[in-house]
Amino acid sequence: FYIRDEDTGEFWSPMPGPVAAAVQHQARHGFGYSCFDSISQEVEQHVTMFVAQNDPVKIVRIRITNRAVRPRRLSLFGYQQLVMGTMPEFPSGIRTWILDGVVCARNDKAADFLGGIAFSFAVVSGTASEHVCCDRQIFIGINRSVRSPAALHQPVLDEACGADLDPCFARQVQFTLEAGNSFECDFVFGEALGEDELCSLIARY
Repeated sequence: FYIRDEDTGEFWSPMPGPVAAAVQHQARHGFGYSCFDSISQEVEQHVTMFVAQNDPVKIVRIRITNRAVRPRRLSLFGYQQLVMGTMPEFPSGIRTWILDGVVCARNDKAADFLGGIAFSFAVVSGTASEHVCCDRQIFIGINRSVRSPAALHQPVLDEACGADLDPCFARQVQFTLEAGNSFECDFVFGEALGEDELCSLIARY
């Protein structure tokens, strides 16, 4: 996960990696959840990670508070590489698509995992614009790493989706935060066993 200042282009992670800000990070772990707190660039960041008790769903909740005396234009980025029953170093049979803002992926060559549909979407507390990308080569870039992805040096994600890609889920949430105000975003990830369960889980979360 990354936070980017849209005015300066500077970016960092709200957790100790992959782009750790040079500040103190507090980590707390409880039964079924982990929390990370830090303040960087006059932005207070609180991250809570947990999984649903009865569903194959993971939620990463990020709350951003503007501690500056001026408005901030920021972007949140979430990135996950997709494997889904394959080896990352080999060509993938994973196909990605967008369904009403939900990014979905299926591997029709997944053998024992055939029929599973991975999905990702965001739930935000205020006004925001969203962009997605499902091509890891575009997001990370050639000869780059998660410490400095190519996509974080571009204004918005390029919306690449489909088959024959190096598959990933990447999402950008852009918003403006007034001084002293907070913005909350839930990044939701899961896997459904078919389209009926997919629709049910999306509606539930």
